[in-house]
Amino acid sequence: MKPRKPKTIEVGKCYRLLAWYGLGQPSDTIAYVYAIEGAAQRTVRVQTVAGPDLGWNADSYSNFLRSAHSEAPAVKN
Repeated sequence: MKPRKPKTIEVGKCYRLLAWYGLGQPSDTIAYVYAIEGAAQRTVRVQTVAGPDLGWNADSYSNFLRSAHSEAPAVKN
C-alpha cells in the first residue's frame, strides 16, 4: 500500500496510523478524529475505529500528523 500521508488533519476523518515499529509500514489501527482543540498548542482527540485500541484518546497535532500513514475516509463516513 502506497502511503498518502496527509498534509493536514481534519475533524470528522479517519486516518490509518503507522505501525509502532516504524519503517513507514501501515498498522491495522484506524483512528477517527472527533475534535481538534486549542489555538497555539493544538490537541487532536481521537477514538479507535478498527484494529487494536490505542490506549490513549488525545495527542498533539504535530505528533499525530507524524504518526498518520494515510487517510481512510470510507471507514466512519
